[in-house]
Amino acid sequence: MKNVLFVLTSHDELGNTGDKTGFWVEEFAAPYYLLTDKGVKVTLASPKGGQPPIDPKSSQPDAQTPASKRYFEDKETSAKSFLFNILILFIFTWKKASMSMFQVNSFR
Repeated sequence: MKNVLFVLTSHDELGNTGDKTGFWVEEFAAPYYLLTDKGVKVTLASPKGGQPPIDPKSSQPDAQTPASKRYFEDKETSAKSFLFNILILFIFTWKKASMSMFQVNSFR
């Protein structure tokens, strides 16, 4: 089985504006489902571990795509514990070619 590490942000505020930010659901969901549907094991991590913030604008109706709709409707991924239990990034020890990495960003 192939393994991929997804790194999600821990940052929840856009500069000093007071606006909330986080990872963009589409940028997570599209590659996540593409890979998991093909049997790839996806491990989630973030710099601080725990629940990564979701950019609230990525939850708005005009930002929805088939992948983000699937994310919000999927009982596994929509469960609070799905993202809450992600690992702290620095605990990983990289083994030679045993894992690929994908970084999920927000584009705002």
